[in-house]
Amino acid sequence: MQAATKNKNYYELLEINQNASMNEIRKAYYVKIREFSNETHPEEFQLLTKAYKTLSDEDSRKHCDHDINNNGAYTKLFKQAMEAMNKDNYTSAIQLLKNMLQSYPKDIAIQQHIASCYLSLENYEEAKRILLVLEKSDSDDEETLDLMGQTYYGLKNFHQAKDYYQRLIQANPNEVNYYLNLSDIYFNLNELHQSLKILEDKLKQGIETVSDFPLLRQMYFITMVKDDESYHKSIIVRIKSLPKNSEEKMSLLRMLIDICGSISNDNNAYKELVHLVKDINSYEFQEVNEWVKEAESHIRSDLIYYGDPRPANYSSTHSTNTYQPVEDERGSILFSIFLGIVASFIFTPFIGIIIGFLWYYNAMKLKKMLGVLAIVAIVVIILGVMILSKM
Repeated sequence: MQAATKNKNYYELLEINQNASMNEIRKAYYVKIREFSNETHPEEFQLLTKAYKTLSDEDSRKHCDHDINNNGAYTKLFKQAMEAMNKDNYTSAIQLLKNMLQSYPKDIAIQQHIASCYLSLENYEEAKRILLVLEKSDSDDEETLDLMGQTYYGLKNFHQAKDYYQRLIQANPNEVNYYLNLSDIYFNLNELHQSLKILEDKLKQGIETVSDFPLLRQMYFITMVKDDESYHKSIIVRIKSLPKNSEEKMSLLRMLIDICGSISNDNNAYKELVHLVKDINSYEFQEVNEWVKEAESHIRSDLIYYGDPRPANYSSTHSTNTYQPVEDERGSILFSIFLGIVASFIFTPFIGIIIGFLWYYNAMKLKKMLGVLAIVAIVVIILGVMILSKM
């Protein structure tokens, strides 16, 4: 056998025909890697492994077959469409993919990417039309089901979207994004307890690591909205315990800093997130120290952030900024004018104007003062009566 070379297609590398079964592909691969092991022929071993992985995946194999039959035209066109999508030029991508579909009318991947483009353009009905046809032909295709879930979510049909992500989790319980999307759906249904439970179910599958931060990040915000301070604090403790070395710590810090960068400084979580970055960093990385210093300068002293002491007139809501304005201390305009006119007759017009203004801007304080004076007067009168009765 000739040594494996880069100018051969994957079937030629494994010395099998293009119609080979999965069992034949597997058998050919194991025969080849015995001859071209990673220790003695690392380059050939990598090519053989790539060939095996490509031909073992149904969609990848279809792409490979298209390239062989069309001298690489399929990959070239598909690459152009992907570049257009990466530049958010979804209309051009759709046109390129539709042109490809004329040559490959049964290609599922092309149709899925067209649907994905329509989703990005928020043309949910057109995406739904394409995906329902694909689902009918293969009701277990994960990519199709995921896109269907996203489509119904975009249509705000959360119950239908929920059904799709429940199916996806049953089919592939290791995919984190399915749990995140299902949790988000329950959140939109205002089922906050269930939204948290879905994420906890995923985290219970193993030891929490930095890669689990997206789940804990979502739980961080849900517990804030739920206003469950005890649960919220436990999430912070779990986030702090994620990194096991400096590399993981920096990875976590970057993700937290990205979150801070995506929200404004009047967001209810801003102050706590900045302090969380500071606590995790613990002055280890100078660049993070500088970021913290800058971020702390943007914390507003006139706002009540989540976790700050709450005044008596504070009321929690489900908005990002959950403080209530202080009660207006001003009085009624009409009563202020009336009081000013009366005072003008008793004293002078100038004093009447001053009294009217004082009442308008300080009505609450004056009412409290008058209330105290009234109580004092009542007490004096009662004491006076008691003294006179004993005489």
